[in-house]
Amino acid sequence: MTLRKVVRERILTEMLGSLQEDWMVLVADAHATSVLSAACRNSDVLERKVTLVESLARQRQPLPTYTALYFVAPTDESVSLVIRDWEEPPIYAKAHLFFTDHIPGPLLDKIGNSRLAPRLCTLKELYLDVRAVESAVFVPCAQKDGSPLPMLPLPMDSSTLQKAAREIVTLLYTLKERPIVRHQNSPAAAALAQVVTQQLDAQVLTSTVEPRGTLLLLDRSVDLAAPLLHEFTYQAMLYDLVRNDLRGVHYTHTFVNNGGNTVVREVLLDEYDPLWVEFRHRHISEAAPEIAKSFQQFAQSTKGALGMPKRDSREMDMSKLAEAVRAIPQHQEKANRFSLHINLVDRLMTMFRVERLEPIALLEQSLATGELPDGSKPNEAEQRKELDRILLDANVSVERKLRLILLYGFLSMKSALRYRLPSYGGKVPLEPTRSSHFASPDGNGSPSRLRNARTFSDDRPDGSLCWR
Repeated sequence: MTLRKVVRERILTEMLGSLQEDWMVLVADAHATSVLSAACRNSDVLERKVTLVESLARQRQPLPTYTALYFVAPTDESVSLVIRDWEEPPIYAKAHLFFTDHIPGPLLDKIGNSRLAPRLCTLKELYLDVRAVESAVFVPCAQKDGSPLPMLPLPMDSSTLQKAAREIVTLLYTLKERPIVRHQNSPAAAALAQVVTQQLDAQVLTSTVEPRGTLLLLDRSVDLAAPLLHEFTYQAMLYDLVRNDLRGVHYTHTFVNNGGNTVVREVLLDEYDPLWVEFRHRHISEAAPEIAKSFQQFAQSTKGALGMPKRDSREMDMSKLAEAVRAIPQHQEKANRFSLHINLVDRLMTMFRVERLEPIALLEQSLATGELPDGSKPNEAEQRKELDRILLDANVSVERKLRLILLYGFLSMKSALRYRLPSYGGKVPLEPTRSSHFASPDGNGSPSRLRNARTFSDDRPDGSLCWR
């Protein structure tokens, strides 16, 4: 069973399935909502006698005949907002209160001394502070402002360490694992490992899985190159190249419909999109033709269902066929999914060519791996020349140039050239203190497949859990 399914099952059985109520209103704070939405769809919740899902932070309409089910983080702010609902007159009939994690004693006393206490039917700590964003990927948000931990091995204060450790321990509790804890030889990883071990010992958590797993804690210093490299798996390209149209799993899809009108629609790229799940970790050079092939197979089968004559896929009028398919309700959602991913892949491939990413990626990979695509060793002088050429190219964005400079600084065995930003405005290239002009290498117009890459990538889970 995947991590998302485990989290979903716990939410549906240990929280929603444990209550004998006719109809309830589910009220969640922002933190608990992120846990809930990562693992469950709205329909999963509404099928469990929940008539309404509301935000704890917003003013809500009084429903004095309904039972409230609160799912919140054990923070003073969230507890205060819950208690506020029960000031005279209370806005619900009675309450069930579930916390994502352990609730401190002072907050428990605060609840016991409030008007909520006489109407409180359930108070339970779920130990479910896990955002399972993919089947084998979870994302911690351990800082006070809700943002992820810093990527670099920066010192963390005690409260941040404790919160990060709690999220890891609740993950292990959910998986029923008591692993052996190992860590990188760095101050940040060692400090976190120590706190995790202390909390595991305090939980008296025993493993039901044999053999015991190993929890390996690393900080970003183990591989500084990975965040700077251009990766060419479908998901990695999307998050790198079109990030302005992405908010988490929400993508703003702009397209022209059959009537010639421009349509803007927000779509979800999540576990419930089978095409996304199948192709997101595939190299774009594999994903593009496979998505097209899958659509042609779908179109052919649909064409037969429509009573249209089957012909070779190369002879099909795809626009007319797509229009006919979308006209039938049972095929519309799937056709829209194919349309979305064909559009996305085409957009990414176009950006790859227009923004001339091939020479940039080849230089990045040769710097990171110490090898060329044919397996030979790169010439350092040639690498420097190619770096100069890219930095002088006005068509390459400043961000990509800065990524190359940082990568070169991290990985070069010798001192990197010093680069300065120009003091005047406008779209200009970063200027090196020494430079030469060289002809651009020939390219084949598609992302290159590189051999024997030795960099660590946390964008491609291979069955083990990935913390990113």
